[in-house]
Amino acid sequence: AGGPARLSLEDCLKPVAYQPQAWSMVERYYRRLEQDWPHMMAGNETIQLKISLGGVSLLLQGTVDRLDKTSDGGILAILFRTEDGPLPDAAGLRRDHALVIYHLLVAATYPLKRPVRLQEWWLPLDQNVTIELSEDEYRHNLSGLREPAQALARGEVMARPGLHCDTCPFKYHGCPVYTHEETQTDAEDFTSSLSDGKIPPRQWIFKV
Repeated sequence: AGGPARLSLEDCLKPVAYQPQAWSMVERYYRRLEQDWPHMMAGNETIQLKISLGGVSLLLQGTVDRLDKTSDGGILAILFRTEDGPLPDAAGLRRDHALVIYHLLVAATYPLKRPVRLQEWWLPLDQNVTIELSEDEYRHNLSGLREPAQALARGEVMARPGLHCDTCPFKYHGCPVYTHEETQTDAEDFTSSLSDGKIPPRQWIFKV
């Protein structure tokens, strides 16, 4: 609470004193936050939602780095990126299944805030890309998750653990080998017929 008024720039920079690139990112973001603070609603907010997709019960979960209110009564969900790039184009983000999940989570949690916009903020580049999905785009992208969800539920994902798991971005984001290690779930959240697949059926937590 209080944002820049209570936490000085000097205090924010101390943890990255010997990391020049991180220093620049923190300083730029702090200056920007000083301007944006009146519009900020929440930061680092974890949202969950249970849905049924293709007959599979899913618990969707995502953490939004920042939520801002917009002048037209909507909400802007901001996702920080710390990679060097390249900066994605808006067309690519509009087809991104991870972003449609964020859209679903934010829209369901803030039903009175419309429109819902999503923004990837690339901190090293100090640039951002903002999109607003149409209803047709939203429904089309969400339907694209049906087949993968059903395949996971049937135990058809033949995950092969190895050294590559340490760098895989899906290790805790839907992988049937590691998902259960991070989050314990209730049996009633997921039902599925038995499968002869390598990975036994269980509830799948899709974290984005």
